[in-house]
Amino acid sequence: MASTDLAEALRLFDKLGLHLTYTEDLPAEGVRSNQLDAGNSSIEILEALRDDAPVVKFLQNRGPGLHHICFRVDDLEATIAQMQAAGLELVDPQPREDRQGRRVFLHPRSGCGVLMGFVERHPGQIP
Repeated sequence: MASTDLAEALRLFDKLGLHLTYTEDLPAEGVRSNQLDAGNSSIEILEALRDDAPVVKFLQNRGPGLHHICFRVDDLEATIAQMQAAGLELVDPQPREDRQGRRVFLHPRSGCGVLMGFVERHPGQIP
């Protein structure tokens, strides 16, 4: 999700029993990723690190809320090839790497209006 008020978002999730597990700055995207443990999944709260970050435009157009969904895959290269063979548009076909693993994003034009991420976890990483 994207937020203009991280403290408010964290208060909400705290009331739901979900707590911040780690924070990671992603300078290339201009965001700080705040991760909350949600059992077999996680919730990421994005906050802008700079005024020209793409998440700022998202927040201006849509306001706080769901930014993207992300799916765990076993083989990112095979997933990319499958999407490209199907004629789906990727935001950038070159995988990005962060603490969670290697990922690509399916453009909302190909995702029924939803930005979808696909991440291949680091070897041995617990979901």
